[in-house]
Amino acid sequence: MDIKMLEDKVFTEEFLGEVIYSYNKRAKNYRDMKRELKEKDKKISAEDKEIEYYKRKSFMINLLCEPKEIHTINGERFIWVVLGKRDFHIFPNEYCEDIKELKHLPHRILHNFETKGASEEVLISEEIADITYEIIKSLDFKVI
Repeated sequence: MDIKMLEDKVFTEEFLGEVIYSYNKRAKNYRDMKRELKEKDKKISAEDKEIEYYKRKSFMINLLCEPKEIHTINGERFIWVVLGKRDFHIFPNEYCEDIKELKHLPHRILHNFETKGASEEVLISEEIADITYEIIKSLDFKVI
């Protein structure tokens, strides 16, 4: 990420996809951490972080992505979106009031739910992700 682009509030789809991916990965890390924690206070803190990261992911997807398909995986429906080189699944209620609004989309049944993992070292820094999120939230940005 070129700092000048951040200062100018100009982003590529690839960069925005990486920001969403970093929030999704961090949320999953906190979800997994929460399962291992014994102390109630630490569990609550981890759950708060997990929820916040998923909210940021959903907000950015709703603002920046057009749904491509409806996927049914293990009997559960998801909306599939793509941004840059990343693709994401979100629950229909995170995208719209009624999934019938999306009945025009192709529907596929998938037999597994494979995700490509990444270690935290390759994620966009939390600081850059948070600055980007605040800019996106302000609606004062441009995608190139």
